[in-house]
Amino acid sequence: MAVFLNEQMTHTEVLALEIRPYATPGGMEAFVPHVLNATPQARELKSEISGRRKWTEAEFFDDVRRRLPPDASNAVRALFDAVSQSASTLTGGTGTLRGSFNPKYAHVGERSPISVFSDGALHMNGFWMDAPYGARLKEAARELFGIVANERNPEIIPVDLWVPKRQALQDALARLLAPNPAKAGEP
Repeated sequence: MAVFLNEQMTHTEVLALEIRPYATPGGMEAFVPHVLNATPQARELKSEISGRRKWTEAEFFDDVRRRLPPDASNAVRALFDAVSQSASTLTGGTGTLRGSFNPKYAHVGERSPISVFSDGALHMNGFWMDAPYGARLKEAARELFGIVANERNPEIIPVDLWVPKRQALQDALARLLAPNPAKAGEP
């Protein structure tokens, strides 16, 4: 029903949610919502109407160069190049005002562990990743940048904080997102 309505109503988005329960070894329980019915056709049509669009690599880097000084622009390019070599897929964002890129790793899950925006903001998305990757990403955000994870939001690292630590960030991501952490030096 929700898929049908979503495809028929061009100015309204209808979504079905599944609430999945997760339990910790300590007995705590969390309920996490997951969208079930968003179809590519409906998303594309609604994007055209809302002004959202899929950013291409060229458009993204044009916006990066327009917004950022050369050192930050070069750091965004270097991070993009580094993650594109290890990611299963690399998708452009759909923002109306700024672009983003989102590397995805098949062995980690369907969602991107990081998002980098054309204004230089870096989102470490440990909050929505399943264990053990989410916990490792939150810990890396704390160790590298002093960012304490929020239960519901990404760890947002401003460009002036992550650019000087770009190589350490790339090394941490390579280690944390390795298909077999035991071979990548993880305990």
